[in-house]
Amino acid sequence: MDKIIFWLEQNLTLIGTIIIPIILFTLKQLFDKHKKSSSVSIKTKGPTTFRGDIIGRDKNIYRTENIIKSDDHNLDSFLDCLKNSEWHSDFVDNNKMWFCNKDIAYKIEISNKLDNYTASWAEKYPNETPSKTKVYLSINGTKVKELIFILLDGGNLFVPLPDTETINEQLIYYWDKESLKYNVGKIIGLFNSYGSLEAIAERSNIEIR
Repeated sequence: MDKIIFWLEQNLTLIGTIIIPIILFTLKQLFDKHKKSSSVSIKTKGPTTFRGDIIGRDKNIYRTENIIKSDDHNLDSFLDCLKNSEWHSDFVDNNKMWFCNKDIAYKIEISNKLDNYTASWAEKYPNETPSKTKVYLSINGTKVKELIFILLDGGNLFVPLPDTETINEQLIYYWDKESLKYNVGKIIGLFNSYGSLEAIAERSNIEIR
């Protein structure tokens, strides 16, 4: 014991300047690794605060702690957020996106690419040149679903592509109220003076089931 005490007394400088800092650095690395592995991240190219919260174009701060840390992030839970949560929109790299207020791991993004589209239901508006584009659903920055949406009346209306079926040799267009596309349409759709997806369905002879 006396030898140990003597050695410590003779090497206080070594202990204070090298050994203790090494121990503290090692402990910090272990702590940071554990913290990183237990957190959930969201990919964003927009500005953030020092704590990683997202600063929206509207200057509001959307806290990343509103990401629910769960293994239950899937299309079923996405549909639940569409039905039962408020959403907010923002621009990231000039692309308009929507985030679920309850859990911002869920994101909706519209492609900037347009393609031609023709169908009888889409030609009942003053501007008879509809077009289509893709809408992406993402969870924690990973695209999990691709939907097709239609721009009507020169871009004044924006609705999901309806499903079809043939009954007695007649082509029927319809939207399923329980589908992802219908509920995404309720969030990001443009209805102009029609006011709702249901009103556009009536004008376009689209059934809602």
